[in-house]
Amino acid sequence: MSASCVSDELCEFYRRLADPATIERSGQFIARNDLDLPEVAAACGELLVTSAAFSDQWFDLADDDGEPAVVIKVLDEDAETVVDLAAWPIASPDRVHMMFGRSPMLGLAAAVNPSTYFLDRPLRIFRSALDWLRAGGIGCVIINEFASARILLDAPGLYAGENEAHANELRRISAQLVDPSKILFPKAL
Repeated sequence: MSASCVSDELCEFYRRLADPATIERSGQFIARNDLDLPEVAAACGELLVTSAAFSDQWFDLADDDGEPAVVIKVLDEDAETVVDLAAWPIASPDRVHMMFGRSPMLGLAAAVNPSTYFLDRPLRIFRSALDWLRAGGIGCVIINEFASARILLDAPGLYAGENEAHANELRRISAQLVDPSKILFPKAL
């Protein structure tokens, strides 16, 4: 996959972002879901409501025959470099798909930054991209379980699921790589 492939897809992303109807749909989605635009911008740059075609793990931008979807940029651990695009069907924000698979999670910068864990604060891990954005893009969303488990193994602190069931899910994901005692749920905070 060449660097121009990412550039071509980003060009299409920006072309769609400039469309007045897309701007209207995206603004309505942001308002309807109580998202804070500056926080969205900090977490992922822009948010685009458009059509996408989904497979098991991947997505591609689609014409009108695609499924209504939210598309965001995926930032690298420096929280600035765009490494991928992520999308989810509007009706299923917990089904996040990557375009190229170049990042194991949304919010990678938070997972690897020691300041996230300052004063024993845990890394918050969300099930859905929408909940992550509602929380201001603080924490992360796991996309690739195995690769994320490796990152969590190196995490300099604790991490927290949304609830006890989610914490158990995180334990399952990382059982072979991560010490299960590092995973909390809100009651334990």
